[in-house]
Amino acid sequence: MNKNDLTKKELQIEKARALKEERKRQRKRERAKKLEHLKQAQGDISTARVKSNSDSKKKNVNTNDSALSHRSKAVFRLKRSIAIDISQDAE
Repeated sequence: MNKNDLTKKELQIEKARALKEERKRQRKRERAKKLEHLKQAQGDISTARVKSNSDSKKKNVNTNDSALSHRSKAVFRLKRSIAIDISQDAE
């Protein structure tokens, strides 16, 4: 191997490292975005619970709000996907 081959190989290694770091940063950004969305969704759920409880007091209706149920399921799916992402990153 001459000197040029070595530098080409070093360049390839450096490019691979940079690409790996960029992917890592991208995953962090995506995870942060998901966490922010999750926090927002949890806020929406607590707001919906307050609204559904106040509605039930006024109208004496059932507190099982289908929109609340859908939001709860969405939050659960988000939590699960974040947990999967974190476990994959750990590997």
